[in-house]
Amino acid sequence: ASRAHCHRAYRVGQGSPAALDDPRGTQITGFPFSAPGAGISGSLEAFLSAGPSPVAFSLGSASGAMSGSFFQDAINACQLLGVRGLIFSGRETFEAPPESVLAVDFEPFDIVLPRCAAFVHHGSAGSTAAGLRAGIPTVVMPLAHDQFDHASRLEGLGVSRTLNKKDLTQE
Repeated sequence: ASRAHCHRAYRVGQGSPAALDDPRGTQITGFPFSAPGAGISGSLEAFLSAGPSPVAFSLGSASGAMSGSFFQDAINACQLLGVRGLIFSGRETFEAPPESVLAVDFEPFDIVLPRCAAFVHHGSAGSTAAGLRAGIPTVVMPLAHDQFDHASRLEGLGVSRTLNKKDLTQE
């Protein structure tokens, strides 16, 4: 791809005018969400329809080396609180969850999250945008990079709480 083409892909901000120093030909694209007509798996649809809205948990692409006991703690917390849980686990492995918790590899956040009670995530740009768009309460456990800034800004807006990874327990 040409350099100008890359600028079209990276400059987002729907409704914002191009900046004076943007390269010529820059197009404002807006934030990328699922393609129109995207859907969710049958097993997830059945789970969501079978009871109260679950609390969703995700570490996005940070799953794996950085997740530690996050997903197992999420399962334990759901059981302790008596709530249903939805875990976006990627390829993460943990004990088989109880029937009140469903683990999925990937499902489109913009379709699923509006049907959830809350969203616990790591604070990436994508997860942050999806949580805001869904209009549900969030808890952010930042792990690296700009996630700490996202968590601070969300808490400042009054739409989220921040959880420090070192303080993470099932309680």
